[in-house]
Amino acid sequence: MNANLQYVVETFGGGGQVPSGKPVLPHRVALLVVKIQFLPGNDLVTLYVDPTPGQPEPASGVTKSDLDLGMVSTIQISTGLVTSGVTIDEIRVGTTFADVVPAVSFPASILNCLSEN
Repeated sequence: MNANLQYVVETFGGGGQVPSGKPVLPHRVALLVVKIQFLPGNDLVTLYVDPTPGQPEPASGVTKSDLDLGMVSTIQISTGLVTSGVTIDEIRVGTTFADVVPAVSFPASILNCLSEN
């Protein structure tokens, strides 16, 4: 895998990339949150990489601001150059950050295992 691969927000087809500065690491789970603010003219698309569940929306992410998305009727996720070994397990749509990144509670047995390591 290319060591320079990172999460980006881009125009369909690969143009106008806004890099996150966060690398795509093999065999690692990542939480990606995309916030879209529909505005008159260009919209704002913000990417948060690995925000902490249950915490408020981070103060910063990377934002793409050169798109006027209009009416959105579909969502597309592209893996770019990474063509194998990618698994998407959940897509959430909400009106607030907390709708899509709620607090996470773990059973005591898992918390005990985590504290032992």
